[in-house]
Amino acid sequence: MLKRVIAVVCILVLLACFSSCDSAETGVVVTTPIKVAVGIPDSPQFYAAQDYTTEKGYELVKNETMESAIVSVENGKADFVVISSADATNKLLESTSLEWVENTSYKIDYCAYFNKSNESLKKTFDDAINELKKVGTFDAINNAYAKGENYQVKPTSYKNGTLRILCSPVFDKLLCFDEKGNLAGKEISVINEICAQLSMKPEIIIVTEFDELLYKLDMGEGDVVISAMEFTEERKEMYLCSDTYMQTTFGVYKRKTS
Repeated sequence: MLKRVIAVVCILVLLACFSSCDSAETGVVVTTPIKVAVGIPDSPQFYAAQDYTTEKGYELVKNETMESAIVSVENGKADFVVISSADATNKLLESTSLEWVENTSYKIDYCAYFNKSNESLKKTFDDAINELKKVGTFDAINNAYAKGENYQVKPTSYKNGTLRILCSPVFDKLLCFDEKGNLAGKEISVINEICAQLSMKPEIIIVTEFDELLYKLDMGEGDVVISAMEFTEERKEMYLCSDTYMQTTFGVYKRKTS
């Protein structure tokens, strides 16, 4: 019996030694990777999460929907989830057990696009944007949508005529159709406020295909493109770009600790 006990003890000691040697010799420390969940494949939200995990050395966990990504964090199957500022409304956060950790470095700046020949309209448009920034109008719009409230634009006169706006309402939360088929989203409020500042009536021209917006602008079918369109250096080479009027950031969220 004593010999058997001694043999078991020796085996345990040997196993401990081997484990120690493997760690010391190879320098390999086995750890569980930090997992970051994200939904909506091939979306800006996905690219933000991809950049974040690459920068941090974390593991990216892909989901088909934002809801399933959130559930994976709530269930402890992932450590973090990346959500855009357009989606991370107070209503969403209150209905889940998530809390903000930090923002990713990835962000999107939105601007309007004009033909190169339309410099005067571009300047007037920028003046309107900067005035609305100064008085806090865009902050008020952001706050209203974060709370899930309807933003109301004050009535105004349109003494300066009509502004033909090309847009493609396909971006959920920013520019879309509501259940009644009406244009909705944060960007519609932005459009209405800018037009009110310009004293111009917005004439929305719907373009079914997003990729055709700039083509329609080239053809003279509208005065400006305002359609949750990201600023890029490539577009700047071909068109006049307004100052940024809206930005989407991407936050990292975790399960609440209490």
